[in-house]
Amino acid sequence: VELRVFAPIFQQLIDWSEIAMMDSWIVIQIESPEVVYRWREQAEVALRESGRGGMSEAEVEDFVSRYMPAYASFLPGLYADKAGLSPLYIRIDDDRNPLQSR
Repeated sequence: VELRVFAPIFQQLIDWSEIAMMDSWIVIQIESPEVVYRWREQAEVALRESGRGGMSEAEVEDFVSRYMPAYASFLPGLYADKAGLSPLYIRIDDDRNPLQSR
């Protein structure tokens, strides 16, 4: 997916002034966005095991891969606080356990 397909979304984000109305932000920081594939698959397995359907592994791969360009685009700036939001950062491991905060 090319980033230009996100141009309308980027423009709306630029126009979104409500961000200034937030008193604080919490950012859950992950080591790598690749873990999202595993997390989504875990959720889908739970759905299938409960009899409520759920995506196959191939469908999970296809679904999650659509979000990877956004992760690649936004996470570096969010983690570096380029917007000046001064969030509370909580870093977690691949099993969602907190490792540290800053």
